[in-house]
Amino acid sequence: MRRYSPTVILLHWVMAGLILGAYLTSEGGSHVRANPPLLHFWLGLSVLVLLVPRLVSRFAARAPPAENAHGHWPDQLARAGHWVLYALIPLLPLTGWYVASRLGVTVSLLDLQLPPLAPAGAGPPGLVTELHQLGGNAILILAGFHGLIALWHQYVLKDGTLSRMLPGLWSSG
Repeated sequence: MRRYSPTVILLHWVMAGLILGAYLTSEGGSHVRANPPLLHFWLGLSVLVLLVPRLVSRFAARAPPAENAHGHWPDQLARAGHWVLYALIPLLPLTGWYVASRLGVTVSLLDLQLPPLAPAGAGPPGLVTELHQLGGNAILILAGFHGLIALWHQYVLKDGTLSRMLPGLWSSG
């Protein structure tokens, strides 16, 4: 069985944990201006930073071929799902950074203060806030389906799909 590279595997699981952590530490409402969820910001920006090495490592070492192709439309659906996840990964931190900027909240990562993406406003940040929240829910739902499908492949179809992305310690192949 061919597996993903150790770098791709590591970045996949670290980013999955960061995304889940960002979701679990998200907050909303008017109190965010006075008491910003800094851990949420840090986790989201970490995802954004790790996206570059993830994409480089992912495209430098092509994905291992599937053991058993399941037809054209399931493969196309899987590919589309991955692209939607890859689109949401940068959009969520960027929209969150924009919302924080509109709220007048200073955004920093590892003691580096980031410039605001928009001028601070007295009112709510508007539609971008709703898009950020919707995107957060969407990425969690898609990632959940992604995980369930991987489990289905591994334990129902028994095609080793999940083993290709597990660290060597936990994989059977």
